[in-house]
Amino acid sequence: MVQLTATPQSALVDEPVHVRVTGLRPFQVVCLQASLQDEKQNLFHSE
Repeated sequence: MVQLTATPQSALVDEPVHVRVTGLRPFQVVCLQASLQDEKQNLFHSE
């Protein structure tokens, strides 16, 4: 089973977040994507 962990679970925009993925096969290629829409309807996207 693949598991994604982000630490801390909540952070301000200028604070680092550590992302860890476990349960993958050795050398398995993956793409992580994240998006967020703020209260002003601005869309933020990372890949």
